[in-house]
Amino acid sequence: MPFERIVYVLFLLIPSLFIAPRVSAQSPRNVYEWTPEKVLQRAWLAERDELAANVYVHSPERGYVQTGRGNYCLPVTDLVINATTTELRIERLYTSDSRFRGRFGLGWHSSLDASLSVGRNNIVEVNIGGIPYRFQIDPANPTLIKPLQTSTASLTKAADGSFLFTAPEGIWDFTASGQLRTWQKQGTIFSFSYQGNQLTQIRAGDKVLLEVTTNPQGQITQLTDDTSRTQQYQYDSDGHLQQVKNYDRTSEVYQFDTAGHLSEIRFRNGSKMTMAWDSQGHLLEMKGPGLKRSAFAFRQTKGSREMIVTLPGEIEAPQINDFSQP
Repeated sequence: MPFERIVYVLFLLIPSLFIAPRVSAQSPRNVYEWTPEKVLQRAWLAERDELAANVYVHSPERGYVQTGRGNYCLPVTDLVINATTTELRIERLYTSDSRFRGRFGLGWHSSLDASLSVGRNNIVEVNIGGIPYRFQIDPANPTLIKPLQTSTASLTKAADGSFLFTAPEGIWDFTASGQLRTWQKQGTIFSFSYQGNQLTQIRAGDKVLLEVTTNPQGQITQLTDDTSRTQQYQYDSDGHLQQVKNYDRTSEVYQFDTAGHLSEIRFRNGSKMTMAWDSQGHLLEMKGPGLKRSAFAFRQTKGSREMIVTLPGEIEAPQINDFSQP
């Protein structure tokens, strides 16, 4: 007999953190899939005891919900490109609260992303693969840069204002504005070309690994790898990603409601998932393959937030193939 179970989750109000360069279609840390009853109970205990930020309501390939905000996230890997000394992954992340954008483009990033920024008090932060390294420039001697944490990494500044960051994983060369120019690893030099702030090409030595095409609005319209695999992207009049034509001749279609929230996804295997939202942008309901319907409600109290999830019975895990591999 079908049944419904109401699960109460207490979630302290802490800021939600994104580690952008490493988001992928695989399971994030401390994320549990709510399917059979035992796993559901485990997820409830994890939320209460470990303060896990995310919970799956379908499966890793169908995305997850951030319990503190009712934010739906869908990570997707578009391309995996093998290079001599590393693997280049091109990924995108949809989040319903639209806080994540990624330095690769609107919602995209690459696994080779790296950034450098100079903030107040001459503090320089370098982010490599989601790991921050902080340094401070001596105002009296701008060439002297001291690390602010115990690390085997070092940072030097050239006369033209550019920076060299050295770590066991390689050497990164940044412009004075913080744009990544090259990364040297085990004798291979990866170079990055731009048009303004938009990435246009990644090379490994003389070999082109990735070419990026954008429209006048700065949105990515095409990705092409070193084997001529091509991903194409179309947008609606409001700038939302509307359709993806994958290199394997499958496609994905996205629809949005009048408030700009994702209301329907048609996945590349032909399955469909629909969503409904409240006026504050919290997820109210999800319906899709393998799960007839999931309902969400939120209650705010002083110092905590309570999310109520209603799950139907007779849950069956959907059969999903990983099309992201070459």
